[in-house]
Amino acid sequence: MSSEVRSNLFEITDPQRHLCSVYYYILDKPRMIIMVVDLLGDARRPFFLDFFGIEYFEGPLNWVGANFFIGTYEEKKDLASQYLVLPDTPDARYTLPFSTITPTELEEHITSFTLYKAKYTVK
Repeated sequence: MSSEVRSNLFEITDPQRHLCSVYYYILDKPRMIIMVVDLLGDARRPFFLDFFGIEYFEGPLNWVGANFFIGTYEEKKDLASQYLVLPDTPDARYTLPFSTITPTELEEHITSFTLYKAKYTVK
């Protein structure tokens, strides 16, 4: 994936001057809405990024920086390996059965999701 596609995915002008806040997120609903406000513009005119199919979120609820990009295959594999365990590995004995998957299922899972990331600072 080219660096142009990996950086500023939503083509936000001056992404470093935007405040992002998780506006809507419920654990049992696979949807997240992020409110974005230009810190040098009119705070009464935010815009929203709407994400569907959310399986996992890690990060602050408010941050400065709206430079979103898509994670690499290796980053997705690293993330999946933190939460899913292959059978016949030392960690498998400590997991619940539904969290243990085969290598083929792991590969299918990795290729089925998009990992969105953001460059940000916490204020």
